[in-house]
Amino acid sequence: MNEFVFEITITPEKWSEYYRSPNTTVIAQSYDGRRVQFAARHLQRHVTRDGVRGVFRMLIDRDNNFVSLDRVN
Repeated sequence: MNEFVFEITITPEKWSEYYRSPNTTVIAQSYDGRRVQFAARHLQRHVTRDGVRGVFRMLIDRDNNFVSLDRVN
């Protein structure tokens, strides 16, 4: 499995744009410099009234399929 650790800050206004477009992707740069692109819907459970903020760890399998996305901070 591949692991990506990255920080994301999405304001409530920006999240509302993501939410309205079901096929929207998010692009983030991991702390080790790799870029990761994933469906915004994977962030849904991490949305608060302040938007999405924090450090996240994403796991993908050998075939680059999404496995999990967890907030670590």
